[in-house]
Amino acid sequence: SVVVGVMSEWISVKDRLPENKESVLVSEFDDYGNNGMTKAWFGGVNWYLDDDGLRATDDHCIYLDMEVTHWQPLPLPPQGD
Repeated sequence: SVVVGVMSEWISVKDRLPENKESVLVSEFDDYGNNGMTKAWFGGVNWYLDDDGLRATDDHCIYLDMEVTHWQPLPLPPQGD
């Protein structure tokens, strides 16, 4: 049988925000109502695309131009083979 990893429950940004600069999975909507998910981080005011290491300053990061409504912690990486 196949064991499927359990994902965390979605957390509304109205209820709680992640720690500053913590990488998380976000659910976002654009101006046309399209929904998407992406890896991002919260910079205290704005959300930014998580580009795996280019987070030295907010000036060098890509701002998410979509409305983030929910987030959840990233799953742990696979262990072993």
